[in-house]
Amino acid sequence: MCEFLRNNGHIKKILKTIDQICADTCRFIQCEICHEQGIFFDPDSMLGLFEEYRDLRNLPQSLM
Repeated sequence: MCEFLRNNGHIKKILKTIDQICADTCRFIQCEICHEQGIFFDPDSMLGLFEEYRDLRNLPQSLM
């Protein structure tokens, strides 16, 4: 039983770390690539050219 609890706690830490990495990656993509003010935003990309993506390009910082 102790081995199970020890391993189960370790797995929970790993899953929490993976969740945090995914959240950080998504935040980076939204803030730095999709947003017009982002460092890696490409105004000549589909995201930059088409009006249908305007809301995604201008997503308020409070939602990111």
